[in-house]
Amino acid sequence: IYVSRSIDPYFNLSFEDWLFRHAPSERPLLLLYRDSPCVVIGRHQNPWKEINLPALHTRTHAPAAAATTTTSNSHGPTHPTPTPPTDNHAVPWIRRRSGGGTVYHDLGNTNFSIHLPRTSFNRHATAQIILRAVCSLGIDAHVNERNDICVGAFKISLLSLCNTLLRTYFSFISAYKIVNKRAYHHGTMLISTNLDALGDLLRPQNKDNMVTKGVASVRSPVCNLQRFDSTITHDKFVNAVIDEFRREYSVDEEPKCVVVNEDDETVRDIEYIRKGMDELHSWEWALGQTPEFTYTASHSFTWGDVVSIL
Repeated sequence: IYVSRSIDPYFNLSFEDWLFRHAPSERPLLLLYRDSPCVVIGRHQNPWKEINLPALHTRTHAPAAAATTTTSNSHGPTHPTPTPPTDNHAVPWIRRRSGGGTVYHDLGNTNFSIHLPRTSFNRHATAQIILRAVCSLGIDAHVNERNDICVGAFKISLLSLCNTLLRTYFSFISAYKIVNKRAYHHGTMLISTNLDALGDLLRPQNKDNMVTKGVASVRSPVCNLQRFDSTITHDKFVNAVIDEFRREYSVDEEPKCVVVNEDDETVRDIEYIRKGMDELHSWEWALGQTPEFTYTASHSFTWGDVVSIL
């Protein structure tokens, strides 16, 4: 069981991939973390069709929640949450290594990743772990026939988010990845996320002018978990998920709190993780992996209409 105290999305995504490929394949594994504000798209998605790219430059990731704070966890030691290194820069977008849709991350949502042997991987079972964790916090939720977590008649298991923010009850957003002998189910739970930023950044401009072979996100309305209980926090959700994971897989070990300090010799020094972070930053990965697409632009002049297909 790993609880990352880094809020660097490039590190957390690379650390997740390192665990997936290097942890013992026969053992269940749980990773929990938060990220500073960012947009994360699926492996096979088109950023121009999923993200309001101009809005990334009008929003910085220096909200009050991103300041250095101390977090407590009954399952592990207390550590300071570091301030993001690029507070005054635009919100970044990142292409992750798994498929699925586009999501917005900030310190108001908690990300989980459950790794299992491929032979025992079951989407319904992993969804049930998160469901039981949510129910243990006093929320009356259920899983439907498609393994979506719902409250009442409202769907809350999503691959992407839309601009209708207050109709669904809270959001559980997930994706899957299967490689060789391992598989993982990862997702994010909206607890107190900035819904204004979420709606703005995930509302792409001129998306109807684009035809792409990439995977489109399924747009759905969302809401924060704190709407129903303002006392629910990141730490409470983390503890609830750890309890249910331990119960499901009979895990007795204490969680390992991964602390990233620039001046210390930490997991960030592992070459695979360093290379993974560099790859996520690279043009070849971020843009070069975009599936083939065409874009149609048109404009009317006094002398006629012009249509350009790129």
